[in-house]
Amino acid sequence: MLTGHQSRHGGGMSPRRILVEYLSWPDVKENHGITKTISEQTACHYLNSLGYQWSLPKKGQYQDGHEHADVVQYWNQIFILQWKEIGPQMWKWTKEDKPEAGPLPGQHVIAWFHDKTVFYAHDRCKKGWHHKDAPAKPYSKGEGALLMIANFVSSNFGWLQSPDASV
Repeated sequence: MLTGHQSRHGGGMSPRRILVEYLSWPDVKENHGITKTISEQTACHYLNSLGYQWSLPKKGQYQDGHEHADVVQYWNQIFILQWKEIGPQMWKWTKEDKPEAGPLPGQHVIAWFHDKTVFYAHDRCKKGWHHKDAPAKPYSKGEGALLMIANFVSSNFGWLQSPDASV
């Protein structure tokens, strides 16, 4: 275990590189009678003998907040009922994007929808050193740095943009 020591090279190091570095510290070498620095290949053998494997983690169930009981309750008992209530005040559109007969003047409700895409750094980089007996864990969306692209759209007006359409 690497407690009590900090990597001199910062984050992003592989476990095998951390093991090589850890076993090269003077106090660790002295405590364990180590005379030479080990190679990364030897570190891989050590990790394997400790039960770690370079592999994909065991897949658990996908975990998403959209299905939590409070969210489902809100959708079923509040949001959908309110949406049905304002539905008659909104324009309906055909498959050919033509407006159908709509609400009476003055009763028109315009719905704006938020469209969002999120890209996470290393979102699909799942391979790493995992212990062979480690249990499968539920995983959730995105961890780490992200890029979010968002916009608003309405069936009445299209994509929200600046008056000069530059943005």
